Amino acid sequence: NFVGGGAGNEIYNSANSFIGGGCGNYMYTSNYSVILGGIENTSSYGGSNSILGGFKNKTITNYGFIGNGLCNTIGGSVNAYNAIVSGESNTITSSFSSTLRHNFIGGGKDNLISGSCSGILGGHDNIINHNDSFIIGSNLTTYSGSTTYMNNLHVEGTGSFGTLHTIYETSSIIYSSGSTKFGNSGDDTHQFTGSVYMSGSLAVTGSLNVSGSLVVDGPISSTVFATSYSSDSAAAAAGVPVYGLYRNGSFLFVRLT
Repeated sequence: NFVGGGAGNEIYNSANSFIGGGCGNYMYTSNYSVILGGIENTSSYGGSNSILGGFKNKTITNYGFIGNGLCNTIGGSVNAYNAIVSGESNTITSSFSSTLRHNFIGGGKDNLISGSCSGILGGHDNIINHNDSFIIGSNLTTYSGSTTYMNNLHVEGTGSFGTLHTIYETSSIIYSSGSTKFGNSGDDTHQFTGSVYMSGSLAVTGSLNVSGSLVVDGPISSTVFATSYSSDSAAAAAGVPVYGLYRNGSFLFVRLT
């Protein structure tokens, strides 16, 4: 063991460990570990840990790394390989199980990881308690694994998604190219509040129900009107329902009887 300088630094019950300087740094039962500097940083009950500096940072694990910051803690697991780059009061913790490990916190404040193979990139008050998850933002908590969570996403280029699920959407799309399909079964419902403006054709398979006015500026063509019926009776015999439209010569009529 070696203490290079500083004041009040101590290495106890450890082997092949190093404290470079700083003040009040303490190493206990932590072999092959390094505290480079800082104040009151602690490495204990593990091995091969590194704390570069900061204040009251703590590793209680194996193969942990804290770069800087204030009151960051890695509890981790056996052979955990966890890292906190900087920030304040960030924590990586779990039971001492060899399966909960390989986590990363990039900075921020009051972030917590208790899963495995997960990361938080800055922000504050984020919680990961699942595996293979990633958070970018603040005040986010995971509710499933293998997922990335973020507050907002701004994409300058192209975003490609296999499946896109939205809970609430509010936006204005200036231009959209290509084809769009809504729903995948006949019992799906799509609701629009406001006005819908359409340039091109509207093809309807099934019924078109309108509550209010239907204003059409231009011709309406339909195979429904290909046959002319001379009366309501003739239209009824052909299957036109009451209050349904049918053609009689050059005019459209509503079947009333």
